Amino acid sequence: MSGTEVTVKINTEKSMVIDIFKNLGYICVDSFVLKDFYFTHLGDLLNVSYSDLLEHSILLRQKSDASGVISQSLCHKSKTIDDRGNVISESKTSTAIVDLEACKMVFERAGLNNWCNLVNKSKVYKKGEISLVLQDVQGLGLFLEVEEYPSIAGLASDAKFSALCSFVDSLGLDIGPDYSCKKPFLALHNRESE
Repeated sequence: MSGTEVTVKINTEKSMVIDIFKNLGYICVDSFVLKDFYFTHLGDLLNVSYSDLLEHSILLRQKSDASGVISQSLCHKSKTIDDRGNVISESKTSTAIVDLEACKMVFERAGLNNWCNLVNKSKVYKKGEISLVLQDVQGLGLFLEVEEYPSIAGLASDAKFSALCSFVDSLGLDIGPDYSCKKPFLALHNRESE
């Protein structure tokens, strides 16, 4: 699976963001919690580029939906990053797993580093073809993720990225300057600065 998305840090209070979405006609259609565990064989992680770190990482993910149903998966992400550091496309390979804790143990015994753990409480808002994912990430704050939608699917990756950035700007939120927030990398560097 591949596509283009933008992820921005939101500086607006969560309740205000939800009100803005509702006033714009977006309806909450889903909520879930993601627990992500990133593993790699690389060392000296603070001196590795984000693209190299992600390319050499495996993600274990546990997803709990609003009704308490849990799914678990093993995933590898590969991202195309432009010369300005923007993630202009991403591909994912994923498969379901039965026992997340056993997978963690296998990775640890194989000498892989568990370099990042993220807990992400998400709500999905939808209007027409556009879905907005409001993410409350433990220790990092509030983020908005918007993935490509059908009417821009035929564009080149950089044009899709520009269209998504313009769309996010049109929402009227107080956002940070980065349209490609790299949450695992932010968590790694936040942890090391403490």
